[in-house]
Order: sequence, then structure tokens, then C-alpha cells
Amino acid sequence: RLPFDAGTFDGLILDNVLEHITVPQPLLAEARRVLKPLGRLLAGVPGPKGYRSDPDHKVYYDADGLIRLMQNNGFICRMVLPMPLRLPWLFARMRQYCIYGVFDLYYG
Repeated sequence: RLPFDAGTFDGLILDNVLEHITVPQPLLAEARRVLKPLGRLLAGVPGPKGYRSDPDHKVYYDADGLIRLMQNNGFICRMVLPMPLRLPWLFARMRQYCIYGVFDLYYG
């Protein structure tokens, strides 16, 4: 449990965290708790090459898997990008290493 009141943050970043956790539901529940209503979560996971580059990676998420994980835990997908940067030369090289998704809390 994070030392913050419920609804404290407008946004959270989980950058290269989820692939290290075999049971992400408690983490995502805590993220939901500390986010304000309609808060936003930026989640970054490695792409195929990035995943294979670290033996500590436990779970691989492709874009569909990341979207499914977030939807099953109360988030709505806003966008999923191989890289958040819009530099074509870097984007082409890095798309196998990083996948980023932007998700909004779902209250309904």
C-alpha cells in the first residue's frame, strides 16, 4: 500500500515494471486507488527484443495483452504506441524494444 490518500494523483507512470510482476492485479488496484477519478496511467513494457534482453522479465505483453490486462483491471485504453517519441529514425529502431500505453480509469 502506497503512503498516499485515495484519489491523490492525476496521473501515474509504470515504466518497465509490469513485465517483472507475475501477479499485477494488486499493483493495478493500488494504482486505481491513488489515481483521481478520470486519472491517467502511462504503462511502458518492453517489446519482443527488450523482453528477451533481461532474464528478470517474467511476463511478456504485446499491445493486445497490455490492453487486455488494463481493461480487466478497470482502465480504458486511450492509445498504445511502440514508442512515445515521434522521431522516425528512433521509432523504427526502438519499436521492438518498447511498447507504451495510455489508459484512463473506468468509472461506470
